[in-house]
Amino acid sequence: MISKTRPFSPARKIGSVSGVGSPFLSVKDPTKNIPRALIIGFIIVVVIYVSVPLAVTRLLSWNTLGETQAAVAVASEVFLPAWLAKIIALSVLMAIATCINGVFMANTRDFLAYGRNGIYPAFFPELEKKTGHLM
Repeated sequence: MISKTRPFSPARKIGSVSGVGSPFLSVKDPTKNIPRALIIGFIIVVVIYVSVPLAVTRLLSWNTLGETQAAVAVASEVFLPAWLAKIIALSVLMAIATCINGVFMANTRDFLAYGRNGIYPAFFPELEKKTGHLM
């Protein structure tokens, strides 16, 4: 039995945690696993968001920080080999891609929820029989 869910607004998902609930239909024991993932993810993000600016401001002078638009890449060049600094710069692009991927994944679940609630046409909540994924 699938319960009717209240769909999320796509506008609220961007830059917020409200999009985390969208894939709850695919998670085993969502009442336990989604809060756990939120807490662990929040702790990781806080550590990174605090440590990166501290490291950058300790590695670069304020003059250098004022002249550059890629402070993390320039700071990584101070203490890392050139090849590894390029990997750091590439990882920034990959991080942006993962954010965009998360937005796309959450939106597919919105179509599922909207279809089940009768907001969208009936074919939206159909799952592929072989894989169980959205069609």
